[in-house]
Amino acid sequence: DSSTSPASTPLPDAHNSRKPDYYHTCYCLSGIASAQYFAAQDPHALINSLRPTDPIHNVSMIKTRRMKDFFSGRPL
Repeated sequence: DSSTSPASTPLPDAHNSRKPDYYHTCYCLSGIASAQYFAAQDPHALINSLRPTDPIHNVSMIKTRRMKDFFSGRPL
């Protein structure tokens, strides 16, 4: 039966795999963090919140600031 042969078995992906999917987890969490801080009237009053994430670089704001400081004095 071709429906049970290894050649027809779909490869695991984020939707049907039981293993952690770090790539999609990372982007989901950064999206949640962006939404929390975008929608909050007072970001300091957030309870159970994630750290703010730079939406362009997808790293914490502290790391973005360090990166900009590091490259600001260097020639392109």
